[in-house]
Amino acid sequence: MWQLTEDQSIRTGGAPKGNTNAVRYGVYSNKLLSAQEEKHFADIRDMLRRDYPSADESLIREAAMCNVRMSRAFDSGKADAMRRMDSKLRKALKKLKSPKPERSTETAPVTREEWIEGLLAKMDKGARKRIP
Repeated sequence: MWQLTEDQSIRTGGAPKGNTNAVRYGVYSNKLLSAQEEKHFADIRDMLRRDYPSADESLIREAAMCNVRMSRAFDSGKADAMRRMDSKLRKALKKLKSPKPERSTETAPVTREEWIEGLLAKMDKGARKRIP
């Protein structure tokens, strides 16, 4: 079905512009946290910062938001949403626990030619693996 918008262009499919059903009913939304969810997010974020002081801030925020979404899933009582959020939360926590790759400053810089040769060698290995 089509719909005429304010600027006289035709819009097809999807919810009407400005629809907030995802925020109102969705466990997946990260917009508009309620006051209780905001406090829950801040508490979890602070706890993760304390437990993983060297972790990247974006990973901490991702794990905290997954925790808020998990709470939403529990509140909604939807088993499928709970399983998905549990899986996402576990993946986010696994990322937090994995150590950052350390870069050695003692290695000599690689020239452009050496870098390209290494890249081509990796591509050749990958191509050989795909051929039966």
